[in-house]
Amino acid sequence: MRFSNERSSIMSTNLDDLINLSSKRPPLFQDWHVLQLVEEVCDALQSRLGAHNIEVELDIPESTAIWGDAAMIRHALFNLVLNAIDAMPATGQLQITSWSGPCGLELEVADSGAGIETNNCSQLFDATYTTKGEGRGQGLTLVKKVVGLHGGQVSVSNCPQGGAAFTIHLPRQAAQAAA
Repeated sequence: MRFSNERSSIMSTNLDDLINLSSKRPPLFQDWHVLQLVEEVCDALQSRLGAHNIEVELDIPESTAIWGDAAMIRHALFNLVLNAIDAMPATGQLQITSWSGPCGLELEVADSGAGIETNNCSQLFDATYTTKGEGRGQGLTLVKKVVGLHGGQVSVSNCPQGGAAFTIHLPRQAAQAAA
């Protein structure tokens, strides 16, 4: 799957534009397929994934649909995948999964990097906190804001096999499957 120039330009939007996007307008709700959105994000980041020798595994049912703002969720997912790439500088595995439960939809981005120091977990979503030498530490703040605008939450945990997993929890009204 290749991006059109329009979609590529959406992905290259700078962080200030993304923050303005999520703060100046409410979400534009519509039905969209989760797998298609995830494939678009991975396709946009294919050169970085390849440069870091990262294997991508998707476990998302084709029929999984959501009622939400695809552009906002795309930007949030884009930030999570970029962070996962940064966590695996030489090689690794990126797993993106989704499942529907009684409370709604969960979309998880898990990497095989070093994981998160447990004393950093509570600070990760703060606007000025960063573990990187460069950047402003606002990517995860944006993720939290976008998910919150959809009535959801985002959580982080260390994976038992190593690495970290960020999970977007969207409530039932935002996670309705398209009929």
